[in-house]
Amino acid sequence: MQIRFDLILNKILEKPEKIFFILAFIFGSIFLFKTPPFEVPDEPHHLLRACEIADFIFYSKKPVKTTKYDNYFQNIDKSNYIKKHPEEKSDILKRDNNNFHFASRNSAIMYIASSLGIKIGSFFTQDGNILFYLGRFCNLLLYILLSAFAIKFTPVFKYPFMYIALLPMALYEGMSYSADSFNNGFAFLFFALIFKLIFSKSEITKRDFSILSVFSIIGAFCKGLVYPLALLPFLPKFSREFKLKKGLCIGILIFITLIICQIWVAINPKNLHPDYFVINDSFFLLKEPFETFNKVCITTIINLQSYFFQTIGVFGWVHIYLRPEVYVLAFMSFSSMFIFLKEKISYGLKITALIVFLFAYFIAQYNLLIYWSNPDAKIISGFQGRYLISMLPLLFIVFANNKFNFSDKIIKIYKILLLISIIYMLITSCLALNNFYNVLGLDRYLMDNYIKYGTFLINK
Repeated sequence: MQIRFDLILNKILEKPEKIFFILAFIFGSIFLFKTPPFEVPDEPHHLLRACEIADFIFYSKKPVKTTKYDNYFQNIDKSNYIKKHPEEKSDILKRDNNNFHFASRNSAIMYIASSLGIKIGSFFTQDGNILFYLGRFCNLLLYILLSAFAIKFTPVFKYPFMYIALLPMALYEGMSYSADSFNNGFAFLFFALIFKLIFSKSEITKRDFSILSVFSIIGAFCKGLVYPLALLPFLPKFSREFKLKKGLCIGILIFITLIICQIWVAINPKNLHPDYFVINDSFFLLKEPFETFNKVCITTIINLQSYFFQTIGVFGWVHIYLRPEVYVLAFMSFSSMFIFLKEKISYGLKITALIVFLFAYFIAQYNLLIYWSNPDAKIISGFQGRYLISMLPLLFIVFANNKFNFSDKIIKIYKILLLISIIYMLITSCLALNNFYNVLGLDRYLMDNYIKYGTFLINK
């Protein structure tokens, strides 16, 4: 009986994609129903964009007028959102015919699941509450499928992929209308494809390159998800069926992808902060390089702790924190994976991944500097730790362990402990949501302080 149990346990641990699917479905569903409507950052705007896609409005030069799907959601309870944003009107889903909303610039690809759920659901009901959660549920399913396939297909870093896909923040975004739901899931799959080509292929065929090209074009429409392409020089040799050399093929693919990305950005409205006189100058870096780098460095130093918390999990409109031990446990778990789980990675690939991560981070901060921040402020505003989730696979490469070896028994025990820590983080996250929105029927938004670290803080 003991031997049989060990065999079952070994089979379970050998299939991290199945473990992920089960845990993500269970806890993602709890997150979905425990989180009231519009309690994820910018969710009202993402819902408006999903309604546009459901009405086949993929792109418009002018602000979209009301769609037929908008009307279904007008009666949803918006009280929580209004309490958090008392300066805004109660009709948060009413479109301004003169202005674009914040999600207008996002491509239709990132809303394919939620819009499909709304459209199909509308054939059976016009109840906004049902349609709202149906759209969320479809987004959750697509996020789970994309991440599960990434874990299954990647030949390296299977447990790190499972871990970051189950981070409370990643799962929280995954079950919402946010564009990050698709963006993060697709980023994991994109990296998994490149890892498979680098570590499992002896040569690249035309089929491999065709799939890679499709992924690259999709990435160009996903908030500029092009940084995985920087790893392409480490692909193995191309097969004889290619008439062009490897470097030329890769260069053409990267060039076309960047052009598509730039065209999409150019023809879409800028996401500008309504209260700030933004710089709105793409060449500000060339004009003021010292000031640019200085602001990015100062912002990083001041907000580093906040970015760390937000990457792990800060729910609601970035105001519902988890217990402090969760963040400590998350850091220890993430770090320990690169000690106990050995992967052979070249130093050239490590250095490249580190440079790409820092460059992608800098570009993200730079965009917020010129399009969102008050130019008179000392630090850049608008950046959140959750933006780093799609970049985390680059850190797998940077911190990969090439030296330490442990026995299979120790690795097995470690994987069990890692799963226990993941489950603990997710259970604690569910309790944090429950405490904030449901316990004792108290109105958390009328308190002077929010629940933080599992404690009620009320100013007397």
